[in-house]
Amino acid sequence: MVSLIFLTWFSLSLGAKEVVICADNWCPYNCEPSSSNPGFMVEIVRESFRLFGSGEKVVYKLLPWTRAMKEARAGTIDGIIGAIDSESVGLHTPSLEQGMMSAQFFTHSKKMWKFSNTSQLKNSKKRVGAVKGYDFDSHIAKFFKENPAQIQYSHGEEALPKLINILRHQRIDTIIEDQAVFWNKVKELKISKNTFRSAGPVGPTKKLYVAFHNKSHAKIVAKGMVALRKSGELKKILKKYNLVDWK
Repeated sequence: MVSLIFLTWFSLSLGAKEVVICADNWCPYNCEPSSSNPGFMVEIVRESFRLFGSGEKVVYKLLPWTRAMKEARAGTIDGIIGAIDSESVGLHTPSLEQGMMSAQFFTHSKKMWKFSNTSQLKNSKKRVGAVKGYDFDSHIAKFFKENPAQIQYSHGEEALPKLINILRHQRIDTIIEDQAVFWNKVKELKISKNTFRSAGPVGPTKKLYVAFHNKSHAKIVAKGMVALRKSGELKKILKKYNLVDWK
């Protein structure tokens, strides 16, 4: 009897292992952890581990992006949500992406300019807002490095809302952000979408991943992507966030 109780406890202990994934709030990719809609990437990971894991509990927490990347590489947490290739260095990504991003320049609707190149930004002395710690296309990163006086960085878990409110009051000229994230946050802040407009894409669309410290976790999510897409479950998850499959 004692042996049976011990084995039962041991099995439950093994099944209770947590897989902790983190990022700053970047809805609809990852949203409020306590919400019934925590973000479609979070749901993809949870469903993948439900299907192909070994009883692990997927725990999603909010962390500032720079800190999340650092802790994932150190193994303090298990993974980060919404990473592009350059942000996944030192980590393992699934063989299939968990989403696609389209970074755009956003400006106040009263401003009619459209982005063409970084020389335009420099010559017109555009004040550019960006979240600290995000990786940008090489031409944008070069512009940031060479023109620091034109850049306003925002830090922490409320980095994007701060930038949106600054743009709303026209204290900066533009923000660089993923289009789905930007419009989702504008809606969440209860600001009329007519207040802002897109001034054009930063560059080509990019693949997004949940990047893991452990390679086996990345393989589980890769298998999950195939199964969820084939079963139609991925379509159902995305529909909750008013999105469609990018494939």
